[in-house]
Amino acid sequence: MAVWEELGLESTMKSVEYHRKLGQNPPASLEDRVISSAPESVRAVLVELRERLVELDSGHVSYQRELKKLNRPWATSFAIRFAGKQPSDYPYPCQYLHALETALVEPYCRIQSGEYESAAHAIASSELLRTVVSSAALDALKHVRSQEHFIFVQWSIALEIALSLLAASIVSSLSERSSKFQTDLTYILAHEGELPERTPLQAFCDVLMRDACCASQVAFVNHLMGKGVSVELRTLQRWCAGDTSPDETLVRLIAPVVRQSAPHEILDLYDVARYVGLLGHTSGLLLEQLLPVMDEPGATEAVAPWPEFPFNCASFGDWLHLRYPVWLAYHGDLVASGANLEDFAGRTLVG
Repeated sequence: MAVWEELGLESTMKSVEYHRKLGQNPPASLEDRVISSAPESVRAVLVELRERLVELDSGHVSYQRELKKLNRPWATSFAIRFAGKQPSDYPYPCQYLHALETALVEPYCRIQSGEYESAAHAIASSELLRTVVSSAALDALKHVRSQEHFIFVQWSIALEIALSLLAASIVSSLSERSSKFQTDLTYILAHEGELPERTPLQAFCDVLMRDACCASQVAFVNHLMGKGVSVELRTLQRWCAGDTSPDETLVRLIAPVVRQSAPHEILDLYDVARYVGLLGHTSGLLLEQLLPVMDEPGATEAVAPWPEFPFNCASFGDWLHLRYPVWLAYHGDLVASGANLEDFAGRTLVG
């Protein structure tokens, strides 16, 4: 809806949605208003789609499927943002997301119709989707019998896609980054530290203290104070313990102190750590709800593929350490070879 708001079409699209909820076709005048207000790159697609829909009986399942295929927010957003460009000319991460969204259209339509086993077969037939859906998630999807169960499968798949998208974004910008930045990323995302396991945000705090050449939290606080940045010791202790997330306002003040030559790298590392930290936190909340009922009859099937993380990993940290390097290599190979949109469908993961 943000895209339509930006185009001044929010109220128009709400009217379209109103007619859809009533099971009606929007009036031609409403369709004309949407099409005429869309960017030229989107307009041609909408005109072609409307012509296709007119050929179908509005009550036929094919019509409903065609409508669902319109639900491609990323493709719409990219067409507006990169007006006049073909998808194969988008930045690499956008090409990859565009390809994923396109591949997910058919499985999405089947899931919306409650055809979970059929959706699993559609995913299995796509080489691109097989890279982001573990065999356990695919098997669980085949046996979904309710929307409640599907949510568990959906999060397992979403986790893997989120990490792959992060790796795609990182790889596409590595040529502009220092080797130090790359080392820091590896430490934060694939760090094999001592027990207890370090979260990405805790590892980020380690990077801050290391850059400041401070061996203790007290020394780090004093170092920041000497540079005019006030951080309470108790606040830093909570960050380092993983009890709270570092505050963005303070990180922006700390960044030029610890890495004067490239403060933007510290901010980018913070964004990565926070992004991955959110994935871990959400997964942790899910497991907190599941583990107490895992011994109940039928629970294993009802919450599959959990409590395992994707690709047979026992914990979030194990999954992150295992899968980030895999995705980094996957996207690194594609970027190095100059591959674009057309190449994704023929790619499979190795390892």
